[in-house]
Amino acid sequence: MQNLEIIPIPDSDNSTYLTLLELAFRIYFEEGLVKSQQEFSTRILGMGPSYFSCMRARKRTPASAVLERLLKQTRLFLVSCERNPYFGKTYSVRLNQTHHRLNGLADTLEDELLIWEISPIMEFKTNKMRELPETKNG
Repeated sequence: MQNLEIIPIPDSDNSTYLTLLELAFRIYFEEGLVKSQQEFSTRILGMGPSYFSCMRARKRTPASAVLERLLKQTRLFLVSCERNPYFGKTYSVRLNQTHHRLNGLADTLEDELLIWEISPIMEFKTNKMRELPETKNG
């Protein structure tokens, strides 16, 4: 599995930057879906209990398989929100907020994974174009 860079995402106060994995943890934690980094690592990412904290401390980028699992788990939570009979009701502020934030996370993950998928293809095509002999017009 290829490890590629994730573009940092501005934090809400713009003083620091979060990676996509850190953003996901923040959303899951703030919405009460996980209680700790260990729970996020094991239950959401499907990795060992210290995975997230190690990745964060070492400033490493997760493998695409980890982000794919995160996307899958996020979609499952979205479905759970949508099946709740109170979803969409004006008085269900917290439920609607959770759904909104998870939906944004899912969109971001899909975009990032698509970029990861396309990047090697575009790099290959660019390299092939460089190998072509130049033609002279005229």
